Amino acid sequence: VGAGAGGCELALSMQARMLTELKKRGFTAAEALRCVRVTICSRRGHVMPSHGQETQRTFLEVMRKRQIRVELKCEIMSHRPGVLVARDGRKIGFDECIWCTQAGAAPWLRAIEGLKLDANGFVRVNETMETSVANFFACGDVASLLDPRPKAGVFAVRAGPVVAANVRHALAGRDRASWEAYLPQRYFL
Repeated sequence: VGAGAGGCELALSMQARMLTELKKRGFTAAEALRCVRVTICSRRGHVMPSHGQETQRTFLEVMRKRQIRVELKCEIMSHRPGVLVARDGRKIGFDECIWCTQAGAAPWLRAIEGLKLDANGFVRVNETMETSVANFFACGDVASLLDPRPKAGVFAVRAGPVVAANVRHALAGRDRASWEAYLPQRYFL
């Protein structure tokens, strides 16, 4: 469930891996495709909402070719064993469900004295990934960069070494002027 970049990537990757494993076990491509049915649900009328229309069309075409079912305007409101229930009453059966939804900030962050958050509750960080609380660092989806980026794992992966280095600098008592700056890449797909 989830038709953003993460949900689309997971759906395509998991399908490819399962098909490969079935083929190793002697299934033909057609047999494997009948066994592995993947569905993506998007509460919006499109997939990849943070991307341009050309990217959205491209991914829909890839999903069609790969026989991945895409349910648009399908906001999942509840579930019970083996069934997702959409706001409009649609029921989508499943054997396994992977939730890949929009990032959300944990409410307990608001209780940390002096910690500055953005309008969505994510932790504001500077270029060294330090928060408004001295020697308190954040990266990944919880972090709100000075130059905001979409919530995507690639930013966390690349910010991780900067945070690790700056934690070491902080523990060693080094001057903040010598700390490393995180410069996120412009594109991430």
